[in-house]
Amino acid sequence: MVQKGTERDLVLNEGQAVHSVYDPTQQLTGGPWDYFTLAPLYGNRQWTGQKPGRVLIVGLAAGTAPRQLTAAYGPIPIDGVEIDPGSSTSAAATST
Repeated sequence: MVQKGTERDLVLNEGQAVHSVYDPTQQLTGGPWDYFTLAPLYGNRQWTGQKPGRVLIVGLAAGTAPRQLTAAYGPIPIDGVEIDPGSSTSAAATST
């Protein structure tokens, strides 16, 4: 974990990649996770304002995408899969 002001980044791969961003003062990260909230706007259905029925996230890391999806759409079922249980565990331990 790397702390930058109020922002906390999960940095892995010897510092080469930021896998999650948490900042309690804002929802947008300025990173690729911001685009995940747009996913329900695309696909084979016409957007009528409905929230997603269920979300699967492969590569959960420390949970940036689920946090943003919940903020954008309210409580929705989110299933997250992470191959490295250490990333989610270490992030949970430091996110409080």
